[in-house]
Amino acid sequence: MRPSRTFVNLLLGAGFVLVLAAAFAYHAQQSVYPFQLTPGEGGLLQTARALHAGMDPWSLERAPEFYNNYGSAYPWAAERLASLAPPRDLLVSMRLQSAAYLFLAISLCYLALRQAAADRYSALAASLAIYTALLYSDTIAVKPDSMVLALLMLSAVWALRPGQANAWLAGAIAATAFFAKPQGLLAIPLVALVLWLQGRRWHAFAAMLVALAVSVAIAAALLHAYPYYFEGTVLLHLTASDVNYPYMLQQWAALAGIHAAALIAVVMAVAVALKAGRSVIPTGAARLWAIVALFAFAALAAGPGGHTGAYLTYYNQILMPFALIFLALWAL
Repeated sequence: MRPSRTFVNLLLGAGFVLVLAAAFAYHAQQSVYPFQLTPGEGGLLQTARALHAGMDPWSLERAPEFYNNYGSAYPWAAERLASLAPPRDLLVSMRLQSAAYLFLAISLCYLALRQAAADRYSALAASLAIYTALLYSDTIAVKPDSMVLALLMLSAVWALRPGQANAWLAGAIAATAFFAKPQGLLAIPLVALVLWLQGRRWHAFAAMLVALAVSVAIAAALLHAYPYYFEGTVLLHLTASDVNYPYMLQQWAALAGIHAAALIAVVMAVAVALKAGRSVIPTGAARLWAIVALFAFAALAAGPGGHTGAYLTYYNQILMPFALIFLALWAL
């Protein structure tokens, strides 16, 4: 006797609620933890304090105590948002802001799946898989990682909206990601790629021009306020990056183990499709997100994915959201 569809849906719903409750409880505990989750949290806290006091964190005399090598967008937004919230410890306040960026990114993943005609259960399951992957400490800590992720997803999803104005806005959003963290630079070619895959060639070119113009304007404003800003962010990363390819392969193996359930689900879906005589070549929205995921993977394989200063962080934040969106659509 086969179980009814209602029973299966109830079982899936109960499993979803249990995993979500466990993930959220863990996230909540980490958000109010009174000590640092990662060493990098201290630098962002100091930068936010310096900006609040009207100081230049990247000046030669203050940089050793107040600068951070990621960028200005996250501490600048955190300092201003913290002043609007009820009085609380700055560490917790900034972690709650990181959580807000993270939930925005996950909501955008869900929206992308639903726009691509994924059913509610599949979209929720894929979004939950993305959420659990992103609970690795860097994304939920006082760091710009969650902000960059939100900007990457927002620019990509906005580029799916029709019209030239939306292409311009997607380019403008993408430009801001770089000033949160250097890896945010990927948002600009990502937007162009999403537009290009839709056949919107001119819109892709226009979005790149808008992104360039916005980047130059922000850079000029930053250099006016903080003359040594780029020495403490971009140039430092160019000279300090250490790429280790065996370390990169080690992370690929770890990803396969962590996301084994998703890989098994895809293999099962392919087997069912082949048995039914259906094609397994991605089409439509699944094809678009497959190419986006391949672009993210290629960008990481070119170097950042083997950076010895991070373990799985770049893969969880840059590759897995796009890959899991693709896998969910492909399996369906």
